[in-house]
Amino acid sequence: MAKPKAPRALTEAFAAGVDDRLELAAAEGLMHTPYSGALAACWLAHHDPKRRPCSGPMERFHFIRRETVEDVIWAALREAAVEVGDHSPGTAGYRRPLRREEIWDLIHIAAWDSRNAELGCEHHHRRFDGHAVSPRAPKIIVPFPQLPGHVLDYVDDYGFRGAGWLVERFPGG
Repeated sequence: MAKPKAPRALTEAFAAGVDDRLELAAAEGLMHTPYSGALAACWLAHHDPKRRPCSGPMERFHFIRRETVEDVIWAALREAAVEVGDHSPGTAGYRRPLRREEIWDLIHIAAWDSRNAELGCEHHHRRFDGHAVSPRAPKIIVPFPQLPGHVLDYVDDYGFRGAGWLVERFPGG
């Protein structure tokens, strides 16, 4: 069975959250160009060991891959149950397993949380995700201590801290 698509409202809120953070950083004078050929708005350029120039359109990227978030949350919730019934004194409720749609609603909320995102150029985004790497343009690795505070809040809120897959993606965590 195919994975359901996230509601448009969630993906739009994701984009707005990233864009709002960028606008705030610009307004507060916190953006700077890390080297010639890099764009100030490209968060990943700041972590490029080869200092390759930015290219392609700017894109919102997930620090923790969306597919990873979906898989981890699915595994955590597939056996979850919810308390149902009247909770007034003297009445009994019961527990039922979460329905598939309910699990996917929760997964989509986690997967499209804008705290797990920033803006990067297409070139750096592809290298960060490992889709376009070469000896001249190796994969971009971001050490865990260099993740922004909003990403650390996200990691803590979803209980990801200390997970083996997280340490592999962000060494030093």
